[in-house]
Amino acid sequence: MKRIYLFGMVCLLAASAGAAGDKAIEGDAEAAKHGFEASKILLVEEETSPGFIFQQYDLAVLSHYSYLLGSKGEAIIVDPARDVDVYVGAAKKQGLKIIGIYLTHSHADFVAGHTELAEATGAPVYVNKMSEVGYEHKPVEDRTEIRFGDIRAVVRQTPGHTPDGTCLFVHHPANAPDPKLCFTGDTLFIGSVGRPDLMGGSWSAAQLATMIYETWNNILAKVPDSTKVYPAHGAGSLCGANLSDANVSTFGEQKQTNPYTKIKDLSSFVMAVLDGLPQAPQYFGKNAAMNKAGPPLVDWNRRTPAALDAGEVADLEKDGAWLLDVREAADFAKAHVPNSMNIPIRGRFETWTGIMIPWGEPFILVGSDEQVREAVFRLHRIGYDRPSGYLEGGVAPWKAAGRPTRAVTLVEPG
Repeated sequence: MKRIYLFGMVCLLAASAGAAGDKAIEGDAEAAKHGFEASKILLVEEETSPGFIFQQYDLAVLSHYSYLLGSKGEAIIVDPARDVDVYVGAAKKQGLKIIGIYLTHSHADFVAGHTELAEATGAPVYVNKMSEVGYEHKPVEDRTEIRFGDIRAVVRQTPGHTPDGTCLFVHHPANAPDPKLCFTGDTLFIGSVGRPDLMGGSWSAAQLATMIYETWNNILAKVPDSTKVYPAHGAGSLCGANLSDANVSTFGEQKQTNPYTKIKDLSSFVMAVLDGLPQAPQYFGKNAAMNKAGPPLVDWNRRTPAALDAGEVADLEKDGAWLLDVREAADFAKAHVPNSMNIPIRGRFETWTGIMIPWGEPFILVGSDEQVREAVFRLHRIGYDRPSGYLEGGVAPWKAAGRPTRAVTLVEPG
């Protein structure tokens, strides 16, 4: 198998991520997503009042927001990541029983944690009946209400980003006429809207962009200004263009500042939404299919794939396996196995792996034991569940076996 290895591009990207490391550049929101903490699901906002518990979580390396909403001993989790222990632990700490998992739509950019959380808690998964999913669930439709404690959550079908897109409006107390907040999924972002070109199949991007326009004008534009907006993604996500790095907004603010909601003409809106969208990573469609079918459960305790010696790695590479070196760019530059690709784990490791390594093809990890364990864990988030193995001991045993290495020169941008 012949491949073109884009060492210059990959190493430049790697150097950018590696240089940021744990030292975020002041004022640079993207650099802040390249540190160790950015690879964890972190609590970024919390509100606790009588009969109301709200928590917002951020997985910065995927620009993914997820949520816990609780009241009077019960809770639902909205758009969970695949590694769900943080939600289970948070609910236990708050004395809450998870009684539901809500998906705003069939996500494409990550493997969601609905099957993992259902298995861990026994809670049902609520999802739009239009999603036509393959797992056990409770279907919802427009204006379905989910009630628990002193909360009334109302589903609105809001197609556009995907045909099955929904928003979940939260009323507290339950009899409040206006919603306190809304989980907007990928329908409405802060400063943007969901891109309409990820579906493929029979839906054209222009058709879905038209749906976004209708969703905004017929439903979301009429929401009270004070209702808070909590989306599924923030800046850096490839599910939309020009997203803000703010984690919360209001409908009033979005009516005034979101460039898309201010466009009144349908044709102009569709052209604006479609203009300049980057190519979607090839793994997006595969993740969407996994989420609709119901992702298989993961053995999270199995962190280390098969240990391979230098000869085994060489044979597998010759047969077409990709070599994924997860070390920092500086270490890769000094010496690496020929034909390997460098995507450091400090940075947007999941997304770049999904962009560069074709879905379903064999790949071998190269790095320290600790780096390999972290890589295996994080790759579950995008469904790259089965690496062929890892080079035991890293590059040193490869060199000790008398096999050649290569080096590259890192160049500072300027």
